[in-house]
Amino acid sequence: MRLLVVTLIFSSVCCLSASAKNNFATTSTAAQTRVERILIKGNRHIKRATILSWIGTRSGGNYDPAQIDRDVRALTKTNRFQNVKVETSESRRGGKIVMFEFKEKAK
Repeated sequence: MRLLVVTLIFSSVCCLSASAKNNFATTSTAAQTRVERILIKGNRHIKRATILSWIGTRSGGNYDPAQIDRDVRALTKTNRFQNVKVETSESRRGGKIVMFEFKEKAK
């Protein structure tokens, strides 16, 4: 009986600890830097909306350098652009402005 009580108490403490860790992870994720604006520079024929559909970075989403790397690869993989580059800057509000710059390939 005593072993059962100790086991139940230990299980409860472990669950509370895991719950606290999940709450901390959610809080720190919420404090991440946001993408305030995405700029597209160099498109002449391909619409901005089409280009935005090819990338995963979103205005209002979390700033993620790994996602931006994937976006550059995705744009390059379309074989419609040359010299795909990204520049980021900090906005006045503390968020990020992400600019994708490239040259469209000739048709």
